Amino acid sequence: MNPTIKAKWVAALRSGEYKQAKENLQDDKGYCCLGVLCVISQSETGFGIKENRDENSGDETISITIQRWADLPSSEGAIVSIEKEETSLAAHNDAGRTFLQIADAIEGQL
Repeated sequence: MNPTIKAKWVAALRSGEYKQAKENLQDDKGYCCLGVLCVISQSETGFGIKENRDENSGDETISITIQRWADLPSSEGAIVSIEKEETSLAAHNDAGRTFLQIADAIEGQL
């Protein structure tokens, strides 16, 4: 993963600025961990959640544009281990792992 983007993403997830949501990049409750990455992409590149939806035709994963920008291996982020469960960042988010747990995994494993 791009180390500069990783640092910004981890900081954003730990900031408390974003409420956590599940199964969508963004909904009326907040963002999933990948949605937070899209917010960072918007500020850095102008390509955010709306553009991701347009390109990706969905709202649960990141598009190839954001995936390449962040240098991530898949549209679900990456496979990491949290509490001895190894799965994608998107799946961890939807399973109820906190942003703090996800940030620790990103920082330590990507």
